Amino acid sequence: MELRDAFFVPTDAAQPPGTDAPWATQALPDSWRESRPGQAGRGWYRLRFDLDVAPTSMQALYISVVNTAYQVQINGTLVADSGGIEGPPGRNAGFPQWVPVPPQLLRAGANEVTLRLRVAPNLRGGLTPLFLGPAPAVRALYTEDLLWRIEIPRAMATATLALGLLVLLLWVRQRTESVYGWFGGFLVVSAAWALRNFHESLTFPHIPSRVWETLVLGGLGLSRLMLLMFVLRYSGQQMPRLERWVRPALVLLLPSLYLAGESVLSLVRVPYYTACAAPMWLSIYLLARHSPWRREAGPALVLGALVGSELLAIHDWLVAVNLLPYGTQLWQNYGLGLVVGAMTLALAQRYFAAFATARSLNQQLEQGIARKTAELDANYRQMAAYEKAVALADERQRLIRDMHDGIGSQLITTVSAVERGQMAPPEVAALLRDCIDDLRIVFDSLEPAHGDLGLALASLRYRLAPRLKAAGLDSTWNLDALSDTPSLSPTEVLQVLRIVQEALTNVIKHSGAQHATLDARTWVGGTCIRVTDDGQGPSGSTTASAGRGLRNMEHRAGQIGATLQVQFSATGTTVELRLPRSTESQDASPAPGA
Repeated sequence: MELRDAFFVPTDAAQPPGTDAPWATQALPDSWRESRPGQAGRGWYRLRFDLDVAPTSMQALYISVVNTAYQVQINGTLVADSGGIEGPPGRNAGFPQWVPVPPQLLRAGANEVTLRLRVAPNLRGGLTPLFLGPAPAVRALYTEDLLWRIEIPRAMATATLALGLLVLLLWVRQRTESVYGWFGGFLVVSAAWALRNFHESLTFPHIPSRVWETLVLGGLGLSRLMLLMFVLRYSGQQMPRLERWVRPALVLLLPSLYLAGESVLSLVRVPYYTACAAPMWLSIYLLARHSPWRREAGPALVLGALVGSELLAIHDWLVAVNLLPYGTQLWQNYGLGLVVGAMTLALAQRYFAAFATARSLNQQLEQGIARKTAELDANYRQMAAYEKAVALADERQRLIRDMHDGIGSQLITTVSAVERGQMAPPEVAALLRDCIDDLRIVFDSLEPAHGDLGLALASLRYRLAPRLKAAGLDSTWNLDALSDTPSLSPTEVLQVLRIVQEALTNVIKHSGAQHATLDARTWVGGTCIRVTDDGQGPSGSTTASAGRGLRNMEHRAGQIGATLQVQFSATGTTVELRLPRSTESQDASPAPGA
């Protein structure tokens, strides 16, 4: 049964007054703002109904909206008490009420439901029709109403709050993107307002009513102002004068509402909600005049959601001003979900568009890098070819210079002497052997392996051994002490070999020695090559010739950064060549045996 016809009497009595009280007919739903404007306090409703037979199963009473606090009696027996009838008032406006009714309380014939209602002065009080019947049937009505009025808005508000906190966290990591900061703030404030407004999710009886009303009214205003700031940032429109008004309003709104007090808030509640529509419609106007919404889906989506949300808000405003029946389902929380969904999709579209642009730029950058890498590889190949050509040219010039200064001059001298008949055949043969030895040394210096000084000296020993033996000179070559020698260029190898060759040639020609020793070893400062003999050194007519040979050796040593020392004694001659390891690693320690 739906109970709509009631009687009402305003009274503070704890029990229903008798029939002699001034009961007045009252149809449900009953909004006190419409039936008793400006009144608050307590009163009793009486609703009568008849039953053909007494029920035998559990019954239930369902009330869609009852505000602020209430008690219910069935045939004089208390079956429900929301609390708050005395003392601080409870808040039940958003919750549908479910009251079990034992079957023994009902009887065949006339029955009576009496409901005591307390309306707080700053809240919109009233009562919707009552539904009474078997518990399963009434439960179905209650569950459906609870789903649409409470559970879905609660889930949407909770998801909005979580999304807002996530967006704010992202904004903290990227403070330059203020659009995310305003979006996150709008989500958090809107979610908090949706959880508290009309008491649709949780009740907080311990919070003072003045604080509660400040939060409820201020939450709506703050969310609308933050929405306006988001639209400005999202659309990229610059309105500094408007922002100079909005920013102080965000700071001063809550303190101003609190200082106004409950009585003032109760009077200005409806005008305040009407005024809160101004930032919303201004946001709609700014997006409507923002041209990209005609080309992009995001701005158009947000614009449509704002318009749809405001239409839902208009519906709730019609309920608030009693142009729609009291207790009608409020839709504004669904508008919040509509706006949040559209704004999230719009920002996601912008984010993914930026991501696609970044990916395209990365691809272009990778292609550019690939092109530049190919160009650099080609340049490197050209440079390598050029360096190779330069190296070949330098080596060619070195060979030409060496052969011109060495073998060439010796051959020219030999030819000239032979033509003038001034040289005997043995002397010619000796000069030609010198030329051949010098040519072999040049060839040896070109071998890649001869960057190793030990191998180069071993090869020289092989080349000179027949000549030394033919001259009656025993020789000893100590090369085992060479280790970790620096790799030498062909020019450096050639100069070292020529110095050693010149030293041994001097031994053969000028010293009269019977034995020569070549000792090569590595020391801390570099490499030392020492040639010693047991002869008497240059004397007489051979001094000038030997002097020219020593000067040539010193010149060659200077070209490769080495030092040459020659010591003459009664027991023989010592020629010592020192090759430094490097300028930085030279040590003051003497060479072995020095």
